[in-house]
Amino acid sequence: MKNDKKQRLTAFVNPELVKRAKVRGAIDGLTLSEVVEHALDAYAPIIEEGKGKKINLVVPR
Repeated sequence: MKNDKKQRLTAFVNPELVKRAKVRGAIDGLTLSEVVEHALDAYAPIIEEGKGKKINLVVPR
């Protein structure tokens, strides 16, 4: 997953989730960016499964 090219990402995330991610990163010796990158990388296969399929995205308000 090592790649020198990076893209800035802005997201609004539940503060408790951010806190948990920071703690996990501290335990594992990772930055918050690295924790998020690992999480997105783990989620990538699920995203790939949806290619070409109709997906109904429900966004809570």
